[in-house]
Amino acid sequence: MESYDVDGNGSPDLLIPLLGGGIAIIWNRSLLPGSFAFQPQTVAASSASYVQARIADFDHSGLPDLLTMDSTGEFQIRLQTTPGAFSEAVVSLPGLIGTGSFFLDQVNSDDSTLDLLLASDYSGGMSAIWFEEALLPWNNAAESLLDSPWADRPDRAEFSHAVLADLDGNGQNDIIAADRLSAGLHVYMHYPQLDRPQFRRDQFGKPIPLPQDRIYPESTSRYRASLTSINSALRPLRIAVGQLDEDGLQDLAVIYRSGNNHSGVESYHFSDPELILSEELPSYLLLLYRTKLEDDNTDHPVASLEFRLALHFPVSLSDLRLADVDNDGDMDILACGEQSGTDTRSYFLFYEALQPYVFAEPVAHALADHPLRMEAQDFDGDGYVDVAVLCPFTNSLGFLRNSGASTNPVSGPRFIPQPVLAIP
Repeated sequence: MESYDVDGNGSPDLLIPLLGGGIAIIWNRSLLPGSFAFQPQTVAASSASYVQARIADFDHSGLPDLLTMDSTGEFQIRLQTTPGAFSEAVVSLPGLIGTGSFFLDQVNSDDSTLDLLLASDYSGGMSAIWFEEALLPWNNAAESLLDSPWADRPDRAEFSHAVLADLDGNGQNDIIAADRLSAGLHVYMHYPQLDRPQFRRDQFGKPIPLPQDRIYPESTSRYRASLTSINSALRPLRIAVGQLDEDGLQDLAVIYRSGNNHSGVESYHFSDPELILSEELPSYLLLLYRTKLEDDNTDHPVASLEFRLALHFPVSLSDLRLADVDNDGDMDILACGEQSGTDTRSYFLFYEALQPYVFAEPVAHALADHPLRMEAQDFDGDGYVDVAVLCPFTNSLGFLRNSGASTNPVSGPRFIPQPVLAIP
């Protein structure tokens, strides 16, 4: 599930891949602050199981178009001809790589093309595929898929999730991919082609040429890969990006699965990395990483991830977001999941940030169905971040409206459940 302003009316809509095939757009028709009104519509109706959808204005019409990927790896583009109306597929790219997470980004700073980045489960790596932003001509897109200018394929990798974020603040989006096999986070730092370093400086400022394997190719931008793994028993599942402190850099929150069968009874948090090596970890943990820059004596400081905090609540977590829920300038944590047992219960969790890397005990809100994905946006236009929770097994969408109230029980609940929306 992704949120975009698809029809250009200033309100965030939702794109949802359907288990039975096709893509559903949940149009946001809310007209007044504090009111929720949504209209579901199925587009890209197909028997194919779609994995993901993205939005971009491919034909420069002023309306964003729809790019989808199905379970075979095939990409299709549908043009938005008028607000809310899409054409049949005008471009189909064969499934050459496999399923995974994909993004649209301008990778090369010296051209005006929009490129495709794919974190593929089948090929076991991250591939950057270049193609023209303009729809016609498509610059031989199928051939571009076969001949990627840059690709990184670890020997063994299985990406469960990937996100784009500018970690080092150089204006270029970096790639962070959660690898279930290596039990770590692959970070691909993006350095622009025009600014690639050819040398480093010694302690006296004298330039020293870099070894040939450190000089970036002339033909393309370059990604520098690194792996952060804190415990081989922890499998990263989902990643959220946001500024958790005051250094101006984007930080990470990651859901991990430990492989243990018990979820723990008590909620807790700790900042000692040694405790993560314990064999008594619960089934699910939420780990926070601070991004810091390290000077490696080149023109580009290296961003690395530093563990800061682990959070646990006895719920099997399925998704999370970082958002400033109470408009105090600090990123709070939003998560969803279910608590197994004799009576399975589903929950939405809100961790209020008190100061950087210090959070209040989570406030749990019961959900009716099994939540899989969530989005955090101001859906009703009142200036507060609301929550949408996707429950695919019942084809329903739950909403929690942020009332703006304090978490103090005297002032009433902050999140107010809205009527459940059925997805056709």
